[in-house]
Amino acid sequence: TRAEGAPDTVITGAVVIDHWGIVKADIGIRDGRITGIGKAGNPDTMDGVHPDLVIGPETEIIAGNGKFLTAGAVDAHVHFISPTLV
Repeated sequence: TRAEGAPDTVITGAVVIDHWGIVKADIGIRDGRITGIGKAGNPDTMDGVHPDLVIGPETEIIAGNGKFLTAGAVDAHVHFISPTLV
């Protein structure tokens, strides 16, 4: 079982490109959703750990060094093949 509140996965050291800027950070993911962007780790041994990025014993760590993370998009472009669908 995972520790209460711990992310399922943490991607470490990725470059995050978002509307608020560009930062190098760790990204926490729980149940398929991003739960935190900041510094991940154990707050008992490290300073500045984001509260949503406290690593548990079951947390999978993925090295994100040299990788970029940015918002995705949904392609809503469709071609209707029948006028009755419009």
